[in-house]
Amino acid sequence: DNYVTGPDLLAFIIYQLTLGGILSDISQIYTSLMSAAGASQSVFDYLDREPVQKVNGNLQPDKLQGDIEFNNVSLVYPARSDEIALQNVSFKIKAGQTCAFVGPSGSGKSTCINLLERFYDPTEGKILIDGREIQEYDHKYLHERLAMVGQEPILFNRSIKENINYAIENTNEKDIIQAAQEANAHGFITELT
Repeated sequence: DNYVTGPDLLAFIIYQLTLGGILSDISQIYTSLMSAAGASQSVFDYLDREPVQKVNGNLQPDKLQGDIEFNNVSLVYPARSDEIALQNVSFKIKAGQTCAFVGPSGSGKSTCINLLERFYDPTEGKILIDGREIQEYDHKYLHERLAMVGQEPILFNRSIKENINYAIENTNEKDIIQAAQEANAHGFITELT
């Protein structure tokens, strides 16, 4: 009875092969998990960063008219302190006025928009919205009311209503229609239905 039968040996070999495959899969999963854990630390470090500019404004008027003024605005990007991105730029845009920033690459068009959205604060000069310095406004309040629409809009795989309403809380049908009208898209949208 000290002998192993053929069927028993075959079953043992099959179990060994199965167990070997499972252990190999587990080691690959473990390697992937350790790699993901290292990458997640970078994500957590990024999320824990403190804002470079101060965002301690608290102004939240009931209505934002929309007058914009750049008054001798200059900017040197923090990461490129040897390069002036914008120098002594001044202009006024009245609420409702159509304005286009036109110029060659690197002339400061995107920089003006980045400053208006407060991704950076000017090195010199002032940016005013409705006659008040942009730093006086509550940061979240400002971002809920200012947006840039590029030449290539980003649309999500959702309804038109959800795309217009994206990231905005407490809106109703009237607000969505008004936003579509202000974007000159309402006529196009109504033709689709």
